[in-house]
Amino acid sequence: MLSRNFSPEENQPGKDQIVILSYGLWQRRFGSDSGIIGRAVTIEDKNYIVVGVMPQGFNFPGQVDVWKPLAPAHKARNFRLLSVIARLKPDVSLEQARMEMKTIANRLQQEYPKTNSGYGVDVISIHEGMVRNVRKALLILLGAVAFVLLIACANVANLLLARAAARQREIAIRAALGAGRLRLIRQLLTESALLALLGGAGGLLLAAWGVDLLVALGPRNIPRLNQVGINNQALWFTLAISLLTGLIVGLSPAIQLSKLDLNSALKEGSGKASLGLRLFRHRRRGNFLVISEVALPTSRQEQAGLALVLLVGADGSADPVATVAGRDRWS
Repeated sequence: MLSRNFSPEENQPGKDQIVILSYGLWQRRFGSDSGIIGRAVTIEDKNYIVVGVMPQGFNFPGQVDVWKPLAPAHKARNFRLLSVIARLKPDVSLEQARMEMKTIANRLQQEYPKTNSGYGVDVISIHEGMVRNVRKALLILLGAVAFVLLIACANVANLLLARAAARQREIAIRAALGAGRLRLIRQLLTESALLALLGGAGGLLLAAWGVDLLVALGPRNIPRLNQVGINNQALWFTLAISLLTGLIVGLSPAIQLSKLDLNSALKEGSGKASLGLRLFRHRRRGNFLVISEVALPTSRQEQAGLALVLLVGADGSADPVATVAGRDRWS
């Protein structure tokens, strides 16, 4: 974006003390100063002259903030700390490239036995190369998000059951005035879907405010962490999952209320008795939901510990000793 790239003669000893900055580093550390070109910066106790700034849209696998010329020592055949990134030709598969590179590696072993003997080439996709060291952590993070969503769904379903127990007389009056069962279910599902969409919108707003903080606090080994943000896919996913969640958690109360016995629901003087029965039924359903929160099917103690920690954070009602045990298990 600013100035120039490296020149061939700068890849020589004494002339390679120059760097090109990423757009992000240029913004964060140097305040988007266009006069940075030609100034000296200190990297690992060495002074380098800035000769360029990369454009904003340039993305490199992982987080790279500084480029400098390859030192001559890195060109030795026994230097094996570098990885090569290549683009496949249009009609070449990854397996074809892997076989061809193995052939070249075998040829180099025969030509340079002192440095290349016993060394080959591993050709993998760039996606696999980026996530293979953190794949397990990312899957655990995805599972944690799913568990939190399940816990939230169970809590909301519990609240909707309690709300349904208090609305039986209202629904009975609607049914007595001619509202059919399908009409009642549609009304209740619409209410729960609207509630879920409002919750999703609130969560999306909170995410928009907190994503920068989460990225700053996140571990540096997560691939492309600096590019994490809210895009159109996140918006559509939030809309879809909110709507689906609202329909699922509202289905049971809707079906329950649509099966009301109008005579008993509308009887005068039976309010206390019917209310007690409704609360008893609600409590049984609520206990089932609470049990389902705790008894998540797991095959490893680590996963059970994760569920326990998530429940402590969500409900705040777990035993403090259990909290410490779950935390120590993860440490």
